[in-house]
Amino acid sequence: PPTSRSCAKRWPVSADLSTRVAGLELKNPVIAASCEATATPDQIRACLDAGAAAVVAKSVNESPAAHANLRAAEYVLLDAALEPRPLGSAQRTDSLFCRSGLLEVELEEWAAMLAALDRDAAARDAYVVPSLIVADLDRAVEAAATFERAGLRWLELNVGAPHRERDMAERQHS
Repeated sequence: PPTSRSCAKRWPVSADLSTRVAGLELKNPVIAASCEATATPDQIRACLDAGAAAVVAKSVNESPAAHANLRAAEYVLLDAALEPRPLGSAQRTDSLFCRSGLLEVELEEWAAMLAALDRDAAARDAYVVPSLIVADLDRAVEAAATFERAGLRWLELNVGAPHRERDMAERQHS
């Protein structure tokens, strides 16, 4: 049975951490969320190497405004006392706060790359999941079909509340 590195000398650890999410059986409850740490193949592989059952890749859509947000993103690394620290290597108790945008990638290439990573993940009993933010419904449906044709087994639709009052006002008047 598997053993914990920290306890291996004392006793073997054998636990079933499997869980079911949205009808999918996962080997454990660890899902790496869509963020800057899941924006490249190397970062996605690192999450899988660390044991994540699923890695949700950085979100995409067709909106030029969302792509501009990533170029203008601001980040702050806070320590346990919520004091800013220099960006770089984080301590275990640090938190990264940001409001970023979406990746500026060619959808077909991104889908093919994620599908290749997902095939590797499947051999580890894990998933690589594309994340799609809906800006235009028809184009989102096309993007979802692109991910499906590429062979990806799971799609996250990244939806949520507007981030600013102006966004809310724009939505109410449209």
